[in-house]
Amino acid sequence: QNPAVPAQEIDAYLGRLKVKGTFAATTVAVGVAPDEQGSFLAGTAANASGTIGKVVLQQVNTNSSDDPFGLFAQNAIQKLKVEKQKITPDYHHDNFYIEVLNQ
Repeated sequence: QNPAVPAQEIDAYLGRLKVKGTFAATTVAVGVAPDEQGSFLAGTAANASGTIGKVVLQQVNTNSSDDPFGLFAQNAIQKLKVEKQKITPDYHHDNFYIEVLNQ
């Protein structure tokens, strides 16, 4: 019998995310839990760690939603390219956000 492991002891990892079309009104969160209102902007750590490896977004519709959306990781986003440009976490444009909680 395998006992359940508490989420606080699990390392969350998303190796690669590639969107060939348009990324819009979508949230990808790794190792991050939303706040009570469901927002990841004020999210908290949900796992021991949370890392996203490589992200390539061909195109982003930055105002496709009234609610904030984007990429959220607890510890790191290792490589990040949006619309053929390398960008760093803690980026936002209109309602599109890229954030790393623990830098």
